[in-house]
Amino acid sequence: MKLKELGTKYKYSLLPDGSWDMSKFLNIQCQLSRLKYPPFAKKWINIRKSYGNFYKVPRSQTKLTIMLEKLGMDYDGRPHCGLDDSKNIARIAVRMLQDGCELRINEKMHAGQLMSVSSSLPIEGTPPPQMPHFRK
Repeated sequence: MKLKELGTKYKYSLLPDGSWDMSKFLNIQCQLSRLKYPPFAKKWINIRKSYGNFYKVPRSQTKLTIMLEKLGMDYDGRPHCGLDDSKNIARIAVRMLQDGCELRINEKMHAGQLMSVSSSLPIEGTPPPQMPHFRK
């Protein structure tokens, strides 16, 4: 990421399908691995929340396969395969941008807790990710 100058002149955000990947799985994995929670992963765009707010649909209609279906797309790949899920999330995000959505940070980790963020928070330049440092 450093070679591509991400986190310097480019603005970026992680784009998970829900809160669990960031607030539970990454958080727990960092604890198990004795790693600090990475600063670049403390804020993100929850695509489910953005989709529901933009298209005015209930939370029950924001599962990955349902979002794709409602946008006239098929799921590509194997469900719950990280790479395939990521590609499908990206397809949803591209479509939302084409439809006029402005994707913004809507969740964050603070003191180890998941927090919602005001929808007015823009994506900010973030320091480039560093190699993990083991806790002492």
